[in-house]
Amino acid sequence: MMTTEKEELNIQNSFPPDTRIWIYQSATILNAQQKSEIETKASIFIDDWTAHGKKLKATIEVFYNLFVVVFADEKQALASGCSIDKSLKFIQSLESELNTSLLDRMQVAYLEKDEIKTLHLHKFAEEIKDKKISPDVKVFNNLIQTKAQLVNNWLVPITESWHNNVVTK
Repeated sequence: MMTTEKEELNIQNSFPPDTRIWIYQSATILNAQQKSEIETKASIFIDDWTAHGKKLKATIEVFYNLFVVVFADEKQALASGCSIDKSLKFIQSLESELNTSLLDRMQVAYLEKDEIKTLHLHKFAEEIKDKKISPDVKVFNNLIQTKAQLVNNWLVPITESWHNNVVTK
């Protein structure tokens, strides 16, 4: 069973609603050791993460043992192309060290009976067409870009997500 998304997301109250975020979904559920490793490495990365020589106010959190979320409050310094590239390289290093994919945007996470499940997008579409998954299912929209969207619009009915365009074709 998962906790409600708003309970878990309250962790980031020190960041304003317009904080920029990037969501990376693991291809597999992360175990306690992997989560701890991410948190340790993230802390080291964040301590050195800069944009044009200015330290970024940022953090990296793991939610539901599945999502790695990077937060950057751009009021202090804007995350530039180079700093975003650095964060992407960090995520790629995590993939290698944890032996899981974090960059596969074809993986869909959805909520079914209070349990988060994942499927490849094409399999997910088949399951909906075959009525094995309800067409009213809630999905995690990992394309959102701010903390406010994370808190309010991350888990949404499929009809309110980009997924709907793919699975209804």
